Amino acid sequence: MATCPYTVRMDSHPAHPLTPAEGDTARRYDVLIVGGGHSGRHTALALRDGGYAGSIGLVDAQPDPFYERPPLSKDYVRGEISEDELQLRPRQTWHDLRIDLILGTPVQDIDASKRIVSTPAGDIGYGRLVWAAGGRARSLALPGFDAPGVSSLRTLDDAQKLRTSLRTGARIAIVGGGYIGLEVAASARKLGVDVTVLEAQDRILSRVTSAPVSEYLTRIHETAGAEIRTGVTIEGIEREHDRHIVAVAGGPPVAADAVLVGVGLVPNIEPLQKAGAAIDNGILVNEHCETAIPGIYAIGDCANRLIDGARIRVESVPNATETATIAADAILGRAPSVTHAPWFWSHQYELKLQTAGVLTGYDEYVLRGDPDDGRFSVVYLRDGALRAIDTIGRVADFASGRKLIGHRLVGSVEELADPTTPLKSLFS
Repeated sequence: MATCPYTVRMDSHPAHPLTPAEGDTARRYDVLIVGGGHSGRHTALALRDGGYAGSIGLVDAQPDPFYERPPLSKDYVRGEISEDELQLRPRQTWHDLRIDLILGTPVQDIDASKRIVSTPAGDIGYGRLVWAAGGRARSLALPGFDAPGVSSLRTLDDAQKLRTSLRTGARIAIVGGGYIGLEVAASARKLGVDVTVLEAQDRILSRVTSAPVSEYLTRIHETAGAEIRTGVTIEGIEREHDRHIVAVAGGPPVAADAVLVGVGLVPNIEPLQKAGAAIDNGILVNEHCETAIPGIYAIGDCANRLIDGARIRVESVPNATETATIAADAILGRAPSVTHAPWFWSHQYELKLQTAGVLTGYDEYVLRGDPDDGRFSVVYLRDGALRAIDTIGRVADFASGRKLIGHRLVGSVEELADPTTPLKSLFS
């Protein structure tokens, strides 16, 4: 994995706004934020909360990006909340805070030397640029995957289309056993929809958790009536009468009224890559979320940063908030105020999976509690230090584990496996 060979002095981030270049006729902002998702919104608000007086513009390709995304795969597709209930702050809020919204306007190019971005509506100048453009759903280059009724789930429009297909007695095939696929599977089963999950790896969530968690969630889904098929290779999709037929190598095909593809995210990095930013599974940033291009920050889903000795790109709301805060701190001339280990949650049926830390590079894991009871944790260690933790139904373990990431085990592994022994008593 590539490293990020640059550092930033805090005095290189003056709190005062920059003045436009003489003779520059482009619309210009002291801070221009690209992306109106959670990280972009939070950056703008954090700057104003921190007393930033300069001009702020927020540009986004969508006409209305200001809605909560986590409920899309759960409450919203089940019809339990409306579009209005997804909405965040009203437009008047941004006007009152003197944050200009430039919506329905994709950024096409960046001229880093002139500090200008190009859009179909014209050029926009900036003093500091915060790239919070997130990502897009990964597609599969297979026959039939571009057909109507085959969709992904990234936007409200995606969720609206999916919601219409989740009716009692319908059948959905979900390609990908990751968080999005499993959350939609749980929502669909609650609505009486037949569900088949098709996963290429040998277990669901194999890239993000250990076998005990994967096996437990598989049992939960199968008990609820979903079919989970792992280790499968999909060859394509054909249309037969009014149904999709998903062809699976060496196995029976799956007939479905709708197909959801949830095989990951592709970070939106192309304009920054072309402008000269360092790229490796996202945009490489330093401890202030600044890229290799001076004055340009990358945050949220598309940023690859160093956490606990590993370079990773984290796709979660907490990471979006934290990286936005870090970038705002840098622009305000302050040291980073965020020191949390990354964390995440997923609701499936009535359970809540919570995870904290970096689930890469661990050399041992310890199971605390019995999955058959529906309350257990998995603690991940590397060289005797706490690296990460997964919890289901053990809130105290999660709360302690988040704080103890990086601390060394001073008790025994046998004590760690005892769910009655508090975590905080076992780590120095």
